[in-house]
Amino acid sequence: MRKFLLFCISLFLLLSFTYTYGEDLKGIKLSPLKIYPKLESALAQLIVAWREGRLAQFAVTRAIAVLPEEKIRVIIVSRPGSEKDVMDALESLGGEAELSHGNLLQALVPIPVLPNLVEHPAVKKVRLPIPFTLLVESEGVGLIGASDWHDQGYTGAGVKVGILDGGFAGYEDLLGSELPSTVDTWWAPSIGGPGSSPHGTGCAEIVYDMAPDATFYLANFSTGVEWADAIDWLISQGVQVISHSMGWLNTAGPGDGTGWFCEQVSRAKDAGILWAQAAGNGAKRHWSGNWVDTDTDGWLEFYSGDETNEIYADAGDRITIGLRWNDPWGASSNDYDLYLFDSDLNEVARSDNPQDGDDDPTESIVYDVSISGTYHIAIHRYSADGAASFDLETFHHDLEYQVAAGSLTIPADSPDAMTIGAVPWYDPDTLEDFSSQGPTTDGRTKPDLVGPDGVSNYTYGNFYGTSAATPHGAGAAVLVKDRFPTYTPAQIQAYLEANAIDLGIPGKDNQYGSGRLYLPPPLVFRVERETGDVHAAGAYYGSDFVSGSADVAEWVPVTEPVEPGDVLEIDPENPGYYRKARVPCSNLVAGVVSTEPGFVLGHGEDTEGKVLLALMGIVPVKVTDEGGPIRPGDLLVVSSTPGYAMRWDPDSGLCGFVGKALEPWEEGEGVILVLLMR
Repeated sequence: MRKFLLFCISLFLLLSFTYTYGEDLKGIKLSPLKIYPKLESALAQLIVAWREGRLAQFAVTRAIAVLPEEKIRVIIVSRPGSEKDVMDALESLGGEAELSHGNLLQALVPIPVLPNLVEHPAVKKVRLPIPFTLLVESEGVGLIGASDWHDQGYTGAGVKVGILDGGFAGYEDLLGSELPSTVDTWWAPSIGGPGSSPHGTGCAEIVYDMAPDATFYLANFSTGVEWADAIDWLISQGVQVISHSMGWLNTAGPGDGTGWFCEQVSRAKDAGILWAQAAGNGAKRHWSGNWVDTDTDGWLEFYSGDETNEIYADAGDRITIGLRWNDPWGASSNDYDLYLFDSDLNEVARSDNPQDGDDDPTESIVYDVSISGTYHIAIHRYSADGAASFDLETFHHDLEYQVAAGSLTIPADSPDAMTIGAVPWYDPDTLEDFSSQGPTTDGRTKPDLVGPDGVSNYTYGNFYGTSAATPHGAGAAVLVKDRFPTYTPAQIQAYLEANAIDLGIPGKDNQYGSGRLYLPPPLVFRVERETGDVHAAGAYYGSDFVSGSADVAEWVPVTEPVEPGDVLEIDPENPGYYRKARVPCSNLVAGVVSTEPGFVLGHGEDTEGKVLLALMGIVPVKVTDEGGPIRPGDLLVVSSTPGYAMRWDPDSGLCGFVGKALEPWEEGEGVILVLLMR
């Protein structure tokens, strides 16, 4: 009875609440009570609209699909171990389960029973699906160098590649021409077929141009639960590379490589899959900054005295806005709200979810525009200490106040994704001004590489965006896997980064990553009749030895898994074997695991349990800032991070040197070229 009375009182307050509009933001009256703490703000507003007979209008403007019998598609978050109780409660209320993944249940729920559903003790949260966006023979094939690989027989044969996307409209018409003759498919329950979007088809075309003999797997989705199940299917099919030209709103994770969405990428990598991820197209659609409120009226100032960030939208546009601040994920106790106003500063949408200690620090708005004009985004402090820093992003509209740094979409921040930005194929040394940039919120450098966009494409004509750049990276990864079948995802990525054409500031940076995708010519053997010179990948002619790669390596046995770029030392516990170097300034240091040796000593008939150890020459090496920033010419020694080198401090005395740095490194962990000297 007590719960029922509280519910009635809360509902009365919500229904009796009115808004007033003034000349500026100070005239807005705010809700004195957040009625349903376990129900997403937009769903609470939907219930009010339904009770007031405004359901159709509200659902259209807020882009919420109302299905037959007044059902809507929601994501129910169960409390740990309560999944069955939630399923039982859903069925008892007339809901319909579509799909589940862990403690997430995708379901169709009648609007009238939503208040009852959120009151169930097994339910932690009920929300709408988190929005995502499309991130749209290619000229990139020749630019990257894939044509030379095709000529040498590396076409992706025997490698399985998955394209994970929102839709594959028209793909059947391209089978046997722009796509392979046959493909395997997995279609999401909410879509029930290839879907209406051709985005995935355009991406698959590029992968096919890059790796025409690979085996293709197409999977689509419209919610996070379907996305995770599609990943399960791709893993079950033995896929080795995934191309993902999609990005989730910044409310999907804290931006530091953690969170549920990034966990799915890590799960794929653990299954042996290289994940090629679009960085996003949000460099002009992102703003970040601290809380500033000089007039203490509760509204954030984006610029001196300006309390809104303007966008322009045409009738028919969909405005998607995400707000995230730097509270602990899942434990935010600072409550900020997000508002959207029209050109007259009338409120058209708001997101005012409660943050009272066990919530994510996020708000989001999806709004379908009926009148063209300027719209204003505003952030209000409902109950907070005013010490937060914010990330604001839109999917489709450039902001008045922009900050390109940190504009990555989710899960481009994942440490287990090969994140790719975009350069136009016809001006390949210049970053697209929309290409999202790092760093991640924990300070890591992203993207990892850039690839070409603006390329010819049957589906799109000219295909722009990191969506087009990413399948070039996925296709390049397929070719590397074809050529080096034992390479792990980390080794494939290390190979591509090591051979990239460095752009921007020297070394890996937050605009171009390690540089533009490039596949160096594979081994070629020929004899010139006129001179008698013998060429093997440019290996020997006249009196000189010339190699496409620049290190000398030898097969050595190891006692633990290692990958290219790892610094190795003699294993003192296993004579004759090697392991990752792990003691700072170690004198046991022996060399670095080679990425692609120019010359191999000895023979490699029995390579079980062995790796190629670079003994001398130029080689990519994993480094850390433990010894301070690295500058070209610095001597490097072993760090305390296994397998990583750091700058040598002369005050530490004599050490076993790894080599001499050829590139700078400022902070964190990364890979640079090093001259090994033995």
